[in-house]
Amino acid sequence: FISQHSRPLRYTFILVLLINLFVHFHASGVALAEWIHIKVEHVFHIPRIIVAIFSFLLALYWDCRQKYRYNSKNQSSPAPWNNRYFFRQLLQSFCRLLPVYPFLAVVISFGFLFVITAFEKLHLPLQILNMPIYYGTLYGPLMMMYWDVKKTVARSGSVLPR
Repeated sequence: FISQHSRPLRYTFILVLLINLFVHFHASGVALAEWIHIKVEHVFHIPRIIVAIFSFLLALYWDCRQKYRYNSKNQSSPAPWNNRYFFRQLLQSFCRLLPVYPFLAVVISFGFLFVITAFEKLHLPLQILNMPIYYGTLYGPLMMMYWDVKKTVARSGSVLPR
């Protein structure tokens, strides 16, 4: 699995694995982890938000680059990748998303209402829906921006300034 991916992706995978192992084995009571938790408890959400934004943008960039590489293999003379155009598309998509973000969050929450009703009818535990509802409502509207930027890259066939 790992040998078929690029070197930066392998290093990222190893880093995430090591961080998860550290958190798993140290968060349950080790003095160092408790000390860190006490010291950074008031700013604990800021790194989480930054990591979420950074990972979202990195995934979008990587996905668009992969789509570009696939499209460029099928073209006789592909245009070069342009980071400025990519970030301009990202900014335009963000500006289109900003006014409708609250509406999309409500629509996603409304959709989960039917899922909750189905779980209640089937007598399934509702606690397993807590994280999907929370993260789906919070980050779900951002997928509109992800799909919009990726659609633009896929339709253009290349990432050239217009």
